[in-house]
Amino acid sequence: PVGTPEAIAKTNLQFFQTHSGPNAAQIAVHTVPDHASAWIDGKFVGPAPLTLKVAPGHHQILVRAPNMQESMQEFDLAAKQTQSIDVALKSAYQNQVVIHWAPQKQ
Repeated sequence: PVGTPEAIAKTNLQFFQTHSGPNAAQIAVHTVPDHASAWIDGKFVGPAPLTLKVAPGHHQILVRAPNMQESMQEFDLAAKQTQSIDVALKSAYQNQVVIHWAPQKQ
């Protein structure tokens, strides 16, 4: 199927590979939790961990996982540079306050 997340990620990974050029840089993306979804420059590239080649220059990574706060980072890569990007997501609920009301007496 063309529209599945896996198919989209495969297409986008091929796009980055094709457009990375002879001086391609490489990034290795690791997330906590594992299997968080990653986007590079607005293109979905799949669940982490993953490794991909990109053109040197300025890039942006967005990482999302259910019930976690998303994380966006920007980074610059030199020609033929290899960089590891580690993203630890925080719980989306860590700042919530839960209030328990005592039952009212009739």
